Amino acid sequence: MSTILLPASPQTSFTYEVRNDKFVWVDVPQPFKENLLNVDEIMPAVLAEMLLLVRHHGCTCKTDELCEELTAADPLRIGTRYRLKIQRFLEALALGMTPHEAWDGDITIPPHFRIREHTFQPYQRTQLRDYLYHHTYFEHPSTSRYDCDKLHLLEDGRIVFNLPLQIRYSYAEG
Repeated sequence: MSTILLPASPQTSFTYEVRNDKFVWVDVPQPFKENLLNVDEIMPAVLAEMLLLVRHHGCTCKTDELCEELTAADPLRIGTRYRLKIQRFLEALALGMTPHEAWDGDITIPPHFRIREHTFQPYQRTQLRDYLYHHTYFEHPSTSRYDCDKLHLLEDGRIVFNLPLQIRYSYAEG
């Protein structure tokens, strides 16, 4: 059983430019971009790299496995810090950050915060982050519904495409 933690939408659509054989992330819509920057100053770039991996795999990818793959490749040269950045992002999503409204970066776990059968207390941030990290999936949403993976020629001659971010939370153990 699962539910969508972050649904794909135009607000979660990352834009990439095609430069020879390379895809370069160029933007994500506001206010989502600003919200991501409130989580971490390179959060938009981290998610853009993760989305490219999901596109490469062409399926649903477990967050922890995807993050390990990203850490091994280390395209942003931040070593092992991908995990903590993704955990902070997932925590922000679970506690109310959305791509549609400006968010001030404040994260407070309410008393007895529940996710399915698990209850987290305000002092259990690490446990909450770990739980989300191991129970979420990055998904490659429908290409026709979200106009992704289609190349667009811009007036200035650049070629771009969009990849919307979608994250699903799984209730299954493991």
